[in-house]
Amino acid sequence: MKTIKKSWFPLLFILPLLALISSCEKDMNNKVTLSNSSNSIAQIEGFLANNAPIKQTFQLNAASYNTVRGAEGTSITIPYNAFVDANGNPVSGNFTFELQEIFSPADMIFTGKMTSSGGRTLVSGGEMYINATQGGADLQLAPGKSLDISVPSCNYDSEMDLFVGNGQDGDDFDWVPETNSVVYQCQDSINPCQTNYCFNITDLFNWINCDYFFNDPRPLTEVEIQVPAGYDQQNTQVYAYIPSINSITRTSFQNGSFWITGGYKMPVGLGVTFVGLNHDGTDLYYSIQNATIVNNHVEVLSFQKVTAAQLAILLQNL
Repeated sequence: MKTIKKSWFPLLFILPLLALISSCEKDMNNKVTLSNSSNSIAQIEGFLANNAPIKQTFQLNAASYNTVRGAEGTSITIPYNAFVDANGNPVSGNFTFELQEIFSPADMIFTGKMTSSGGRTLVSGGEMYINATQGGADLQLAPGKSLDISVPSCNYDSEMDLFVGNGQDGDDFDWVPETNSVVYQCQDSINPCQTNYCFNITDLFNWINCDYFFNDPRPLTEVEIQVPAGYDQQNTQVYAYIPSINSITRTSFQNGSFWITGGYKMPVGLGVTFVGLNHDGTDLYYSIQNATIVNNHVEVLSFQKVTAAQLAILLQNL
């Protein structure tokens, strides 16, 4: 207490400094700093990127026959001398193989890889990113070489097809059918269900997806998703998660609301979870609401404040 009697003035400097240090430590633990910014959508995108599933890396030798297995059960068999560099020269020695597995709705949201193609909803059996590099430079599959890929599944669907990324990023990204590959059922002694989706590829597409087009005989309807005043495409993202087909649908903003329309119209009677993310320049807000679609459906989202760590857990529990 003698210190207080001596001088209280330094506390005016020290206490705010301690608060700042504590705030910085929390931000570091949450991986993303949600600072004041007029670009609120960038804050949301930063949060999503920081929570995306990790890219698993494997150090391999080009002269060996290699099999890599991801943490979620994806298996990729790589023949010897499988790659060439950008100039078509055979790769020798060690190289790095990357794998990012995307199976959950949270991971689809975190990576921004929605399950849609050409404006139509897809039924998803799992997404992934793969790449091979040497010395930081991307490699290509050598002529006559292919990768055998096995995707874990406990609910094999004979309609499943293969889709690959269109080579674009952000909102321009889309899944396109890969007609040169056939998806078939295969056995895997490690996967307890032993009903994997298997296929081979002769081109290193990077983004790969087991899907097929959603086709429901029930009547379709547009969906309006109403948000509070001031919420728009500059500070808010809204998704619709369809648990029955493991699919995430992005929405479009117009006339003060977010909409699901066009090829994304939803069947009446479909169970959906609506997810809204908002950043006001300082704090994160979220809404997660379950609903059954009715004709001319209108969903009114209510938001509440949340930390980055809390929101990550909420999305992972979808």
